[in-house]
Order: sequence, then structure tokens, then C-alpha cells
Amino acid sequence: MKNKKEFTLNDLALMVAKGFENTATKEDVELINKRIDQVKISITSLKEKIEEIDAKIDSIDRQIQAIFKREDRFDLRIQKLEEKVKFLEQKLAVA
Repeated sequence: MKNKKEFTLNDLALMVAKGFENTATKEDVELINKRIDQVKISITSLKEKIEEIDAKIDSIDRQIQAIFKREDRFDLRIQKLEEKVKFLEQKLAVA
């Protein structure tokens, strides 16, 4: 015959209580929710800062592109002037 252990209501109550020893309390859940809210606020703040940085980078990029376009125009003007000077030098050398 198998040895069957008899459980009393008190034994059952102790087992159930032991099972709930590590369960979060209402206060624990509220604290976690507060921390989650703080994290959400921090993330929102970081997103806003990142958007500001992105906008500044875009502005700087546009300024750099404008500078390169101006330099390209100056280079083209200088190249045309150099061609005209060479042409005039050749004309003067022939004369």
C-alpha cells in the first residue's frame, strides 16, 4: 500500500500562502507603473532632443551644400577667366 499523506485545511492554507510569498503587491505594481511613466517621459525628452539635433544637422548640411555650389561657380568662373587669358596671350604672341 502507498503511504498517503493527509492534508488538513491548515496545511492547504500554508501551501497557498507560501505560493503567494513572492507575488508582487499592489504597491509594487504601482511603483513599477510610476517607473514606467518616468521612462516614457525620459524617452519622449530624448526623442525631442534627437529631433532638434537632426534639424541642426540638416541645416548644417544645407549650408555646406550651398558653400560647395558657390565654390563650384567660382571654380567655373576662374576656369573661364584662365581660358580667356590664354586666348589673349596667344593673340598677343602672334602679333
